[in-house]
Amino acid sequence: MVVSDALQRVIIFVFILLIFITISFCQKYEKTRELAQKVMNQIDACADLDVECMIDFAELTDFDWDKMLVMDAIDAYTEKQIEEDLGFKYTFPKPPLLPSSRDFKDRIVFFKDGEVIYEESYITSPEKAVKFNLAFKHGYGHRVFTPEDAKILGRRFRYPPGNAEKFEWYYVLEP
Repeated sequence: MVVSDALQRVIIFVFILLIFITISFCQKYEKTRELAQKVMNQIDACADLDVECMIDFAELTDFDWDKMLVMDAIDAYTEKQIEEDLGFKYTFPKPPLLPSSRDFKDRIVFFKDGEVIYEESYITSPEKAVKFNLAFKHGYGHRVFTPEDAKILGRRFRYPPGNAEKFEWYYVLEP
């Protein structure tokens, strides 16, 4: 079977497009963990010095923003409450398999002039710690910060507790 030149070009174009999409997705995935990694590094540095760690998000971020929304996945706040606190509408990301529900993730969202400019979400569990991740103190709910007041206490804990030989660090923000 002989493939025409036009068909070969289409196949090559589709193949290159798939490679480009895959690379873009991988880069986006890496970026979504960037803020969490910065927070964990700062908490580790404080812990090494044995001091309380106040995370200043205005200093930690390298982009311009005017509001930061911190949301706990477990608390029962509504989109209307979030909209009232922000002063504008924020549409929650919906899980693909259950589009009528809210995903079960803690979230930090940065806005500039009412538009989302950066967002990270973190899978959480009410039953056990999630290693190498951030979790907001359960029952916190949500809070809106400005660059002037975006300072949140950060801590790290051993998980599982009491195991001195085999453990992971667990990072918690306590606004």
